[in-house]
Amino acid sequence: MKKRQVVVDEVVFESYQDAVNVKEHAEMQIEKIDGCKIIALIGTVCGVASLLFAYAEFSSVAQMATIIISCICYAKAKCFSGAFKWGLSWAKWGWFLVPYFPIDLAIGACGLLVGALAFFFLPSLGLRGIRKQAVLDLASANEYINNYQMQTQAN
Repeated sequence: MKKRQVVVDEVVFESYQDAVNVKEHAEMQIEKIDGCKIIALIGTVCGVASLLFAYAEFSSVAQMATIIISCICYAKAKCFSGAFKWGLSWAKWGWFLVPYFPIDLAIGACGLLVGALAFFFLPSLGLRGIRKQAVLDLASANEYINNYQMQTQAN
């Protein structure tokens, strides 16, 4: 199984068993992410509130709550690495946006900062991106499995 990256990763299967494994993993991941939606929404609301009222007295408490809720969401959905990759992709866009040497480092660092903020303070967006990838993996696995079954029935 290979993944070809466009905007989202496109799965290319080498065998029927790869497709079945990807289908099972995607179904499990979608189910776990759907179970975390409410927690992620609460974390996003806390994150937005803490960023909007950055100088208020409750801001540090809201920020800590947001980080803890984000970690709980990602741990419950078992997608820390996917969320981290999603956050790092923001930094990559910063480097590709302005490819000139001294400026690209600053733009990349700003993109990394925005990605880290999105990783911790907007968990619902991170989970949404990971769920979208899982849905696409599930669709391509189902398509491969259906084509394989049609070919085996024809032979």
